[in-house]
Amino acid sequence: MSRVALMLCLVAGSACGDDVGTASGDATGSTTAAGSSGGASSGTEGTAATASGSSDSGTAETSTSAAATSGTTSSTSGTGDDSGSDSSSTTGGPVLPECDYPISWEADAAAQAAAQAELDLIAPEATMTWHEDRGTFSNLSDLDVVIDCPDDEPLLDAVFAYFELHPDLFPVEGDEWFTGGGNLCQHVTSPTPNTFNTSRRDMSAWTVSRDVVAPRLYRNGDGDVVLRSVSATFVPTLPEEIIQQVTDCIAKGPNETLLEDTLREEPFDYLIYGGPIFCGPAGSDTYVAQDPDSVVFSDAAQLSWFEAGDGTTTVTIAQRVELVLAASSVTAALEASNAACPDPDGAGTIYGFAAFMDLVTAEISNKLAGLGCIVC
Repeated sequence: MSRVALMLCLVAGSACGDDVGTASGDATGSTTAAGSSGGASSGTEGTAATASGSSDSGTAETSTSAAATSGTTSSTSGTGDDSGSDSSSTTGGPVLPECDYPISWEADAAAQAAAQAELDLIAPEATMTWHEDRGTFSNLSDLDVVIDCPDDEPLLDAVFAYFELHPDLFPVEGDEWFTGGGNLCQHVTSPTPNTFNTSRRDMSAWTVSRDVVAPRLYRNGDGDVVLRSVSATFVPTLPEEIIQQVTDCIAKGPNETLLEDTLREEPFDYLIYGGPIFCGPAGSDTYVAQDPDSVVFSDAAQLSWFEAGDGTTTVTIAQRVELVLAASSVTAALEASNAACPDPDGAGTIYGFAAFMDLVTAEISNKLAGLGCIVC
């Protein structure tokens, strides 16, 4: 039995055989730092996320997680009865009534008033734009608050330390974000505000890739680092009840065998290069897994969230799964396609496809050709 399967058995509280669902990655709460970006960045452009810094009233621009699903799909296995028994042969462990999927997360009705009260205390002249569904601000302008930022300290560590002093306004935990490294406080030298943006790495024990915070900072005449404004797209730290729902939904999801079978039946589109135009595709084709091909699951589940429009956000759970082609499956067309990437573990080429699979509904979203590279 795999380590993942054993951990899920412990979460579900049931005995486990080889047929027990194991698709969680890590449902017991251990964090895997496998975020979508390599760390914080500075200026108006960055690798972690891209935020608009052209004006104090601008809002951060983010792209939705590759693992996001439409939100209209409900679990096909239901929520189960009071006995906790599982009548479906495609799920592992007991069906837990706590899993109502997709998970609906209601914004705290008191959050806006608390945030405004905190803002009035630290920066009475500042203004706040609030997002009802997320239950967090999307923009704070005219802050002009001095933060404790020694020259040799990582800048974003200092920023998040300030945030954590005011949790009603900034409901974040610095450990969940890309902070350390990159720019130091001494790199804030200009009296003109510059944007230093970063992205969120984790939500509790799971990875996430949508949240972004973009503070704008400058150096005043007294030599202090000043937080001018903050644009953001984020949800608060996960409350315990949502953490429990995610854990329960992972535990009741389809087992790894069903997920693998689903991926093997899925057609993957790819582009074929070699036309008269440099890096121009000469055609396309579709690939379906062959028996010798391998299916590889990533180490961690990933959460995605989107605004539901009614004072709530909707949370879904997915996992990256790779289809790695055997040498006997590779054709001349695949050799010249965007499914071919340099092998990161050695010389040669690795051929394959990736997809995100919902760990409750077993549905596939956001398929792509190639494993870890961009071809042309």
